[in-house]
Amino acid sequence: SDTNPRYARRERARFARLARLVRRHHPHPKVVVDVGASDGASLRPFMDSGARGIAIEPGLDARVPADARLEAHRSLEALKAEGIEPDVVLSTQTFEHLLSPRLMARTALETMSDAGLLVVEVPYDLLAMNFMLDPSEPVLVGHSEHLNFFTSDSLARMASGWGYVVVDVLLGAQIQKYGGLIPSIT
Repeated sequence: SDTNPRYARRERARFARLARLVRRHHPHPKVVVDVGASDGASLRPFMDSGARGIAIEPGLDARVPADARLEAHRSLEALKAEGIEPDVVLSTQTFEHLLSPRLMARTALETMSDAGLLVVEVPYDLLAMNFMLDPSEPVLVGHSEHLNFFTSDSLARMASGWGYVVVDVLLGAQIQKYGGLIPSIT
């Protein structure tokens, strides 16, 4: 993916769309955090607009950061301890890997400013969801690293239960690094 200009172009377009979504609800964020940021490319559009971009990514040390302006922090709890209140917390393609998405969402809520915005993007694992069409079908493990599976309805219901006001639920597709698309819910 690092040498594929098509992927780099699509990645930029993907994160520009994500930034437009955020700006519909929070036009001028000053601090944007991405939990599970990979190399932090998702933060570029925000930093280009003058926001502070903070990546929380356990493997960031092993990657080349997407931008020299990127700040790295250990966790949302560490941000809170430093008194940093993000306006926006992004979590793209991460919640499905968490043992407790609710705990992460609650931590984000407690860390963000009062008018904070949490943007969660998860894969819509259609291949593992035969039970949606036929409830007698077993729930299959479609991806060995995914601990949670979401639909647009379940994600919105859970977010409401976490104390969030749901402002948008979007279905779309995200590009994979090595080709193909991942149906996704944001």
